[in-house]
Amino acid sequence: MLAKAKALSEEVKAAEADQSAAVRRSRGALRDSQPRRDGVPPGGEDDFVTLELVGTPPAVATPRDHTEIGADLHAIDTERGAKVSGARFYFLTGIGAQLELALVNWPWSRPRRRGSPR
Repeated sequence: MLAKAKALSEEVKAAEADQSAAVRRSRGALRDSQPRRDGVPPGGEDDFVTLELVGTPPAVATPRDHTEIGADLHAIDTERGAKVSGARFYFLTGIGAQLELALVNWPWSRPRRRGSPR
């Protein structure tokens, strides 16, 4: 019975190693399938590089984050979104929800030209 338990334990360890290898391969395949632009470094939000600047950025004395502006306009509610779904989630409220709905519906409200795809 002990020998059988030991053999099963070894099988489980081998299966877990196979699973880990398969997960690493699938993550690598997903990472490699994403198109990349030359000069873009790997990494997250903190590793960005500006590739091109078009025009002159406006001079703003005290720049504000878009979430702060949205909260002041009562268009974005990040506190309630974080309570419901976790960090980095938000709800669009009031004018923010109306703007989202207008942007989603805008292409469908335009007249379609004959022969052109919708």
